[in-house]
Amino acid sequence: MPLAVGSATPSAVYQGAQPVTAIYQGSALVWSAASADPWANTPLGVTAVTLSTAPTDGNTIAQNRAADFQQLSDLGIKHLRVLVQWPDTEYNQGSYDWTTTDTYVNGAYAKGINILACVTYAPGWAQGTQGQGGAHGAPNNLTAWTNFVTAAADRYADKISHWEIWNEENIQPSWYPTPSAAAYKPYLQAAFTALKAENPNNVVITGGTAPTLTSGPQISPPKFMTDLYAAGGKPYFDAVAFHPYDVPYQLSAPSSDQWRSQQHITGIRDAMVANGDSAKKMWFTEFGASTPTPPGDYGVSESQQSVLLADGIDYMRSLSYCGPIFIFDFRDTHTGTSNDQENYGIYRTNRTAKPAAAQVLQRTT
Repeated sequence: MPLAVGSATPSAVYQGAQPVTAIYQGSALVWSAASADPWANTPLGVTAVTLSTAPTDGNTIAQNRAADFQQLSDLGIKHLRVLVQWPDTEYNQGSYDWTTTDTYVNGAYAKGINILACVTYAPGWAQGTQGQGGAHGAPNNLTAWTNFVTAAADRYADKISHWEIWNEENIQPSWYPTPSAAAYKPYLQAAFTALKAENPNNVVITGGTAPTLTSGPQISPPKFMTDLYAAGGKPYFDAVAFHPYDVPYQLSAPSSDQWRSQQHITGIRDAMVANGDSAKKMWFTEFGASTPTPPGDYGVSESQQSVLLADGIDYMRSLSYCGPIFIFDFRDTHTGTSNDQENYGIYRTNRTAKPAAAQVLQRTT
């Protein structure tokens, strides 16, 4: 029997409620208890930077994007994290252009891939201080942000039900010049309110924080989470997200070093429990290891990548509060370079599999 819209909160889905499935009443996404929810049982998905870039393989962006969606479908990968970037959509204030985002969302939806939409970053006109050196300036226009999220929720109401609010907001490159949980909270609240108004069953998670220590402008994930609770953020998310990069170490390896991601996971969880949120899950919306040539300080060999990803996935899933996991990244943008950002893929630029691909794929089922 279908549930009426709003009759079950998103948190109930992730607090041990019976498996559910998505159906529609008009354009509204609702859940039925008839079969399994595709977001239950810690699903494993990917990010795919190559959807928005043109790797050096002679193809156009559009050709690569179509081939990526086809390969994802052929491999049976059913979950994809997509960046819904405010600057791409509203470059000029008051004028929306959904062309870029539509290609991502419609391409994934057409292949039956479940989408986690990460709404993030501010266009230049909506930044308080312009980002420098590639950093994204912190937003300073709450009304325009609310309008953007509302428009996104309405446009993709029949395709997206899971939303992540910002990306790595605890570090300066994503919230320039000074990250702050107190400053982030109104934007989280506004997004949560807009998304729930569109559909009370929309699931809203905090932006995945980056692993770092509190130093200068950077804020460690546990402190950021503690500060978010102190700022009154508790009612405005259904789950918490973190990016547990830990190269060159295995995530499962015990360590007392505070900069290790295992320590960050524990610290975030402690903050959640201390604030009465033990029933909420932790989502790991980016996790990976790069294979540049040579590996350098922040890379590993392809064989090491395979070991680290298998270990990390298994460790995260061993946690009782583990939610969905997203591997960063699906495919290299430029295999064989010394740039670690170009070599995070579990597939090479030419679409051949690295050893890690087999480890990931066997864990997607």
